[in-house]
Amino acid sequence: MNFNECNKCPLLVKSRNSVVTGRGSNSAKIIFIGEAPSQNGSNKTLVPFLGDKSGFILRRLIEKYGINQYGLFFTNLVRCSPPKNRAPTKIEISNCFSNLQQEINTIKPKIIVTLGRLATQQFLGKDIKINQIQGKLIKHLGIWIFPLYHPAYVVRGGITKHEYSQSFSRLGMLIKNI
Repeated sequence: MNFNECNKCPLLVKSRNSVVTGRGSNSAKIIFIGEAPSQNGSNKTLVPFLGDKSGFILRRLIEKYGINQYGLFFTNLVRCSPPKNRAPTKIEISNCFSNLQQEINTIKPKIIVTLGRLATQQFLGKDIKINQIQGKLIKHLGIWIFPLYHPAYVVRGGITKHEYSQSFSRLGMLIKNI
């Protein structure tokens, strides 16, 4: 299927520049999954977490703790940028989820890093509260999940860069043992 021809979500079709598919190593040990392409970042660069402040924070911490040496893949729950950078709806996530499943099944990562509430709840259940499990490694349905706050939360001042950095330090240590 040509993703740019997808029209399952009419509001997203109107707001996108293009469909942003996952990028990275097809043999990645870690997949980072966000919510949606940002309007001023990946909606323009066509690369998840590239071109905006949250992507800069994410990629800088990955490099700082040597996580990039394990092969990485970056993707989102949905492939199109929602209007005004709003969160994707349940229907939009559902419409795109088979694309994400296909990426996961192809890559077979050791760890899925869910970035933000929506990505975490998609994998661990709607009743999960990210502030209670962020930065903890959880085995779920045979795969390791490492929930983190979305880097946009750092940009908005929800937590400090130092606090966020500690979770990446932990991830860097954990991946060595998996």
